[in-house]
Amino acid sequence: MLGLGFLAGGLKAMEQSYNEMVSGTYSSLLILAVAGLIFPTASQLLAKPLEHGIVRQSRGTAIVFIVLYMALLYFQLRTHKLLFAEVQDDEEEDAPAPKLTLWGAFAITSVTTTLIGFHTYFATNNLEELMNSTGLTKSFVGVVLIPLFTNDPEPIMSGWRNDMDTCLQATIGKCIQTVLFVIPIVVLIGWGMGIDEMSLEFDGFEVAALFASVLYINFLTGNGKSNW
Repeated sequence: MLGLGFLAGGLKAMEQSYNEMVSGTYSSLLILAVAGLIFPTASQLLAKPLEHGIVRQSRGTAIVFIVLYMALLYFQLRTHKLLFAEVQDDEEEDAPAPKLTLWGAFAITSVTTTLIGFHTYFATNNLEELMNSTGLTKSFVGVVLIPLFTNDPEPIMSGWRNDMDTCLQATIGKCIQTVLFVIPIVVLIGWGMGIDEMSLEFDGFEVAALFASVLYINFLTGNGKSNW
């Protein structure tokens, strides 16, 4: 989605720019997050961990990740919120902003979360039948199909509008949220349910591919400018 955002923006403008501070923060967090995912897998493949050692390591890493994500939210919403504020035109600033009450926001969040829960339950129950009938592997479904179907076109539209800061937040920011919050929460829920198989140990090739992707994103977004 980040690449499609760059492509859409590059088709309209020769070169686009974005906040280097924001992209640098995201890049550093991505490297740190992927390093945390690599250690349990590397320990299993290259070392001789003790019984339940990988599980304990994964749970400790999950706790650290959640604390780091809370610090990121404080950084974004409190101490450095101006750096992450969306850039708006003068006309947009003069226009009255729509207001949403606390109870309205709570109601919308509750309804959307419930609908997403039913959608996820329906989708996951049909994945096994899809893989059996088509011969697709779990890795392909998890890495390609599910992310493709669950992404919204906002990064592409942001690139087309020359708003690359929003494009970065909607792509790299979502990846950081997944690694630092969603995956650790799943690990901790598995811990609470007594499921020792719920850890941060992944396939070696998948971790290597993820690390290579993060390195490429770091090089790609390092200079604060983009084109197609």
